[in-house]
Amino acid sequence: MHAAAFFWPGSDIAIHGVRPSQFRPYDESVPNAERVGQVVQWLKMPEAQRPHLITLYFSRRRHRRTSLRSGISRNEHAVATLDALIGTLLRGWTPPGCRSTFSSFPITACWKCSSP
Repeated sequence: MHAAAFFWPGSDIAIHGVRPSQFRPYDESVPNAERVGQVVQWLKMPEAQRPHLITLYFSRRRHRRTSLRSGISRNEHAVATLDALIGTLLRGWTPPGCRSTFSSFPITACWKCSSP
């Protein structure tokens, strides 16, 4: 089984000598958009090499209050940002004939957003 992990906790550690086929050691400075781009590249690999399981970790950087549009809370901004990233991921992966085999897309969000 081929697996790929982009910053999934523990994926850079060999367990019984085994790691994902593809993985990236955690680096907070890598933008979420670049992470999505790498996952799209993995999804577009030839079928024999394409990972069967891909994990992806998004991180949220703190935004200064002045960087947010007026009237939008930090939570709304975080949700809109994540929504745009997921949209990019789904639009970027369109191999012919694969839509019927792509049946689930689990997402875990562990963001701590402060109250407005």
